[in-house]
Amino acid sequence: MDGVFLKNENLEKRSLQKPLMWQISVDFYTEDPKLLNDVEYVKDALVKAAKEADISIISSNFHQFPVQGLSGFVFLEESHISIHTWPEYSFGVLDIEVCDGEPEKALEFLKKAFKMTKYYVKRIERGLF
Repeated sequence: MDGVFLKNENLEKRSLQKPLMWQISVDFYTEDPKLLNDVEYVKDALVKAAKEADISIISSNFHQFPVQGLSGFVFLEESHISIHTWPEYSFGVLDIEVCDGEPEKALEFLKKAFKMTKYYVKRIERGLF
């Protein structure tokens, strides 16, 4: 089954309006892989990026893996910012998903914070159907 859609008047009213949510997904390489293994630095960068984008923070949770790398989430009133890192490859992935605020400002802040040398950005508008 490819997809099931239930009849919903609210969905019909939403059609062709602005998106419910924006998602920015980023695969990136850094010139400083040590940053990607520093949980306090990464947490601080994601929190500052949310503030830079005028996005309200609820909480955060980060996990440092035993050998290297980390995963982290900053939970927002508007959704979340997440990161997963592989310092051994100088590589990380970010997702900025918001219903409000200015996610592009968060992205620009994080490009500098993580000293990105190469990156691929995919933007998705969610809730347009």
